[in-house]
Amino acid sequence: MQPIRTILVPTDFSPGSQHAIEEALGFALCFGATITLLHVETPPSYAYTEAPLLGVDLLGEIRARAQAALDRDADALAARQGQPVLRKVGLGIAADVILDEAKQGNYDLIIIATHGYTGIKHLFIGSTAERVVQLATCRVLIVRRSDTK
Repeated sequence: MQPIRTILVPTDFSPGSQHAIEEALGFALCFGATITLLHVETPPSYAYTEAPLLGVDLLGEIRARAQAALDRDADALAARQGQPVLRKVGLGIAADVILDEAKQGNYDLIIIATHGYTGIKHLFIGSTAERVVQLATCRVLIVRRSDTK
């Protein structure tokens, strides 16, 4: 079995993601692995086209807000883990950004939360976790929300 040295944890700041971060902390402490938190924002299409024409750096603002929220989670996790936690913000479709980061960063494990949507909600919202599981080149651990039975 290949050792676990690097763990990628996508987060959307939901309770489910917080549960996945807790799981990642356990793995990191057990295996001496490093954790990278990744948050992906999907900007509205006008952020790419109209905002620059108006002199507004909407993408920069979106990235800055996401980075601030991510830093809070990462700092708290680093204090508990006793080592730095890497953090990254991506812009685009969540599953695509997660898969690209996993491949480029050569991670050993992705720990990702699932919202557990079924039926019509799953059909319309889709499943980032499902797509990551299908296409990832490394191991993936799916963590269900802690309040889901």
